[in-house]
Amino acid sequence: MALSMCTVLTSIMLVYFAMGSNAKIHEVKPLYDDVTGAPLNDAARNILRQARESESKASKLEYVASNHQVLTVQEEVKKLDPVHIEPGVWKFVMIDISTPGSNLSSKKIVRSFANLHYHAEMYSRAFEHELKALNANIRVIGGGRIDFRPEEKFISVYGYSKTFGRAPGCNEATAKLIQERFPDFQVKWSDDGY
Repeated sequence: MALSMCTVLTSIMLVYFAMGSNAKIHEVKPLYDDVTGAPLNDAARNILRQARESESKASKLEYVASNHQVLTVQEEVKKLDPVHIEPGVWKFVMIDISTPGSNLSSKKIVRSFANLHYHAEMYSRAFEHELKALNANIRVIGGGRIDFRPEEKFISVYGYSKTFGRAPGCNEATAKLIQERFPDFQVKWSDDGY
């Protein structure tokens, strides 16, 4: 016996209301093709669209921080750590941040988090945890992989992002930022590999 669409929807609504305030709507996890890095669903496409925008919402140049002191966006951008990488071999993204109406040059940051498997996830984590509140212009320059071995004082930057494409100079610029952050480490870079 086939159920009508109305019966199915009514059943779903009854289950939802029966669950009351304990009902949770599950977020859709972004999915990417393991070979090409292409987004496979709307959640992944939304992250990429956001990352590729040359400007984010940047209508406000000032906001009140928790200590009630007025801080400019430029001051907040300056405070960002230029490099966050974690031990192991992980993908990374280089992100360019500029402030609207600023005569200052932009700031580039490198982000690589353990246990994330896609470049878009690296960007999404950085955006959600550090960049969203800035109201700055944010764009992904490119990415690749970082092999970070702290016990050996060795870091290698190589490859490229299939999701964001090849970005000439990205790996060299990333290695330079990392060398500044870890002056006692041997830092190598290459555009080879994936």
